[in-house]
Amino acid sequence: VGSEMCIRDSGKVYASYDLSYDATRNSGAVKASGRGFANGQVVSGYANGVWTRDGDKVVMSIVVMMNDGSQNLENIVTDPMTNKMTIHTYALK
Repeated sequence: VGSEMCIRDSGKVYASYDLSYDATRNSGAVKASGRGFANGQVVSGYANGVWTRDGDKVVMSIVVMMNDGSQNLENIVTDPMTNKMTIHTYALK
């Protein structure tokens, strides 16, 4: 899954999510990586977590490790039918 997101009108984030299936084919592991560009700065990060299906939505819970040492928990809901993604980010470190 690939995504492009705007950051408060000042930049963009590009991320990719690699989902693998478990035996049920309704959940599994997810690995992600991304780059963000804002105000002349570039940040990068990678993530690991799990995903599940919720009806026609894909729900991911990942821990993101940023290149500046910060860590975030992200809960992501993706709707493949509308190409919309909602991300709730919580700082861990």
